[in-house]
Amino acid sequence: MLAILTTANEPLDRSTLAETIAERAAAGRAPDSPRDDRDVEVYLHHSVLPKLDANALLEYDPVNGIVVCEDLPITGDEWLEPTVLDDFADFETRS
Repeated sequence: MLAILTTANEPLDRSTLAETIAERAAAGRAPDSPRDDRDVEVYLHHSVLPKLDANALLEYDPVNGIVVCEDLPITGDEWLEPTVLDDFADFETRS
């Protein structure tokens, strides 16, 4: 999800984000993800997005369903790399 958000040129609405995640899951990029767009959207709204917002990885407006992700040190498919947690931890200790 962060790979999608960090390459977006503008804020995404929750529905578009859910649709994109479901498409990637169907293409085999995220095999453990829910398959239905609506299931993904509900999961994002109630679980994932509030947690990421609370930890300052993104900004989530639950009323309007808008997600903004800016100023992270890792972007795009770098989030899919095995060392991403180490890289992010290094960034956090320097901040």
